[in-house]
Amino acid sequence: MKKSLSSVLVYFYPLAGRLKKGDSGRTEVDCNDEGVEFREASINIPFKDLEKDGFHRKSFFPKLVHEIHLSVDENYSRPLLLIQATTFEGGGICIGTIFHHVINDGNSYWHFMTSWAECSRGVPLAKPPQHARTVFKRDKKSPLSISYKAHEIISQGITGGKIFKFVPDNSPSDHIKTCSSGNLEKPNELLQKWVDPKMKTEVIYSTFCFTEDMIKDLKQRSGASTSFVAVAAQF
Repeated sequence: MKKSLSSVLVYFYPLAGRLKKGDSGRTEVDCNDEGVEFREASINIPFKDLEKDGFHRKSFFPKLVHEIHLSVDENYSRPLLLIQATTFEGGGICIGTIFHHVINDGNSYWHFMTSWAECSRGVPLAKPPQHARTVFKRDKKSPLSISYKAHEIISQGITGGKIFKFVPDNSPSDHIKTCSSGNLEKPNELLQKWVDPKMKTEVIYSTFCFTEDMIKDLKQRSGASTSFVAVAAQF
């Protein structure tokens, strides 16, 4: 795994770099080849416990990735990619990865993982990465911002604002309840229940199941988009 990781990083060399402040004042990636972090670990749990219930989250999942507290400090100097290979009792392995989001998004993450697998098999990369960023450069432009926050949709009654309220699967009532901003009797009380105004910092894990009809509704209201884009926009 280490040998193939070294091979794929030749193509994805920005991942082996570090963040720095550029001459323009914006954060840049210094491709200095300082490398990524690779750790080996083991866990005394059978692999079947990992795949039970369709790989739904278990209490030991956080142990399968390298523990790191990402700093919001602009002087971030840690590796941009951290990998932990964990072996299970009786056989089986899990690869846990952490990327700094400044260097990757979902598509590029899976592009990297697919390419790493190709290097492991000793076959040429089907799709080498493209590092030319010229077409994306935003000279002297401020960062884009989201127009409205969740509480503004409720408190200001913004047209088209809609919130899905998720209830337990075993609830005898409707699985999904919806409420648009235009017909809320007590919007502030509703917001207090559905949106955390305190912006707590601890991580909370939840699973949200979107039905096929819900996704169709989101895609229709968004005009034209993929299922992923429609659901991501809802969140």
